[in-house]
Amino acid sequence: MKLFVSSLILFALVASSNLRQGAAPKPCKCVCGGEMTCPANTTGYCECDRENHCSGRCLPLGSTPLGQAGVVLTVIVRERVTEANLRESPRRYIPILDQFFKSEISYGIYRMKYEERTIGFSLTEKTVNDLKEARDELGKL
Repeated sequence: MKLFVSSLILFALVASSNLRQGAAPKPCKCVCGGEMTCPANTTGYCECDRENHCSGRCLPLGSTPLGQAGVVLTVIVRERVTEANLRESPRRYIPILDQFFKSEISYGIYRMKYEERTIGFSLTEKTVNDLKEARDELGKL
């Protein structure tokens, strides 16, 4: 009986550890070839640099849906986007988020053309849901 209880406790610890760690996003693939992977609790983006090499970064998750939108929009527009910026100018950012969602290749994988760049994103389910929630919240402002 002790072995059974010990096994249940061990299983519960492993399961809760995996839930806290979160899911890792799928690899981000560049149109010029190459890919990058990111650990759990991050969001990945990648794009081809001027020498046609795949580059990108793993980004931390935002603490709120608007914070997450700020992280993704910062990469897209190449300027820091904060929650305050989003609240002050929602009409500027809603079309960019709409364009982002239309660029979905498969669930969690996006390849967006913005200005002269093609940016790839690899997102977890939670990140996708946070971005949709942020877009809906911006639409109400």
